[in-house]
Amino acid sequence: MIQNLTFAKNNKVLTIWAVILLSLGVFSYLYYASIETLFGIWNEYGTYSHGYLTVLLSVYLTFVSVKENRINYSKPSIISALGLVLTSMVWLVSDLSGINIGQTLCLPFFVFFTTTYFLGLRSYRALLIPVFILLLVVPVWSVLLPYLQGIATYLVNNVLSFSSLEYQSIGKKIILQAGVFEIEESCSGLRFILVGVLLSVVFGFLNYKSYWATLLLVLSSIVIMLVANVVRILVIIAIGAKTDMAHPLVQDHASLGWVIFAIFLVPLFVLARYLDPNLFFKGKDDNCIDGRGEFSMFSVFISLVLYLSIIFVAPFYAQYAKNNIDQVAKIDNRLDVVKGWDKLDLNESKWELNYILYSGRFKAEYIKNENEVALSIYLYTKEIAGSELINFNNTLVDESKWSVVKSVGNQPVSPVSGSTPLLYVNKATIESDVLGECKRIWYWFDIDGKTYTKGWRVKLGEALMLVKGKSGSVINTISTSCGEASDRILAGFLADNFYNVKKITIW
Repeated sequence: MIQNLTFAKNNKVLTIWAVILLSLGVFSYLYYASIETLFGIWNEYGTYSHGYLTVLLSVYLTFVSVKENRINYSKPSIISALGLVLTSMVWLVSDLSGINIGQTLCLPFFVFFTTTYFLGLRSYRALLIPVFILLLVVPVWSVLLPYLQGIATYLVNNVLSFSSLEYQSIGKKIILQAGVFEIEESCSGLRFILVGVLLSVVFGFLNYKSYWATLLLVLSSIVIMLVANVVRILVIIAIGAKTDMAHPLVQDHASLGWVIFAIFLVPLFVLARYLDPNLFFKGKDDNCIDGRGEFSMFSVFISLVLYLSIIFVAPFYAQYAKNNIDQVAKIDNRLDVVKGWDKLDLNESKWELNYILYSGRFKAEYIKNENEVALSIYLYTKEIAGSELINFNNTLVDESKWSVVKSVGNQPVSPVSGSTPLLYVNKATIESDVLGECKRIWYWFDIDGKTYTKGWRVKLGEALMLVKGKSGSVINTISTSCGEASDRILAGFLADNFYNVKKITIW
């Protein structure tokens, strides 16, 4: 009798895992474009080159959870179904607005909610780490690069100050007699930290009962990898100073970095070996679940139909929205004279908005009482990665030539002091000693006649435009020469011509 029950239970377990694999296969087909984008990031950027290894580790840890009966099989989870719906909505908005990070960030959540949906919510504890180590290879961590770069520069400068080496530090550059070292974002140590955290989490999952012990090991790995990266930079500087920058490692030091990383793994795993696996652990061992639970194959079948319905909607609707755009914004270049301002012949300013791959552009210069204002409007109608309005390639200036000081927060613009603002704008001052030019710039975004100052709101607005069958978003800039009256001049131009400027873009 016991053998028959065990056999029936094993058949159910095998069936439900077969359903999960089938579901993930269908999901991979429907969301292949996002998965391919993530693979491309792993192939192109060294920081995330451990992505394929992380997937294999995720599969292995899931297998361990199954083999060691850590998973409590129960009825399909309504909460996980709601998680799938929410994740699908986030993915849809990200896809329509061309946010690759948003799309790829959704992938681990899709996997987690898919597995816990079929296995039951009580399985989350056993699957949390196996699935969410995939977050370590989603490019969201790149936001830490400038901060880690600053930490590395600070620590290197402090260590060098105790050495006999003659050097000068300017910003992120270390200037020696032999040459110049620049601590770039690629030298921030993010790759070391991500791999160190990955190995710490895997070790903790396999060896510790307490999440506190795993957390302590992860925090220790971050500190150790920061030190390893500083040592790597110092070794390269020492080699460059000793060889007058002639040694090959000065230019190509990727392999040296991994050697130093491997050396610093020794203290990390010594610490891991001696940490208490039951640190702050109390009560029942929730990681070792007996595998019992009640579920029927009929409920699994119904759940599969519901799951497929949920994951089909977002990619099909995204494709429908992109293929059914019946209204595309246009630029009207016929606006020659604006209220109270005379149009000038267009001069080639040394500053030009550093936005590329636009669909249309309007540029003009105007004068009133010897005050000159330049107006630029760049239109984007395509939501393709790299060709949309808000992306990493589009910046206010070419920062290799210009320095930028942006005002904090958005600023209201009113026709009369104390009246209702016409709009809110971003303000910045740009200056170039090399080019000999200084400009005061106001800029704002426009979608379907509505103005915005925040990039994330622009992305959301673009997605909503596509849902309504429309396409188009613009950045507007007005600029004048730096001076005490710069803001007053720009405010006067907008007070006179805000509605004329809006008419240039035809929605």
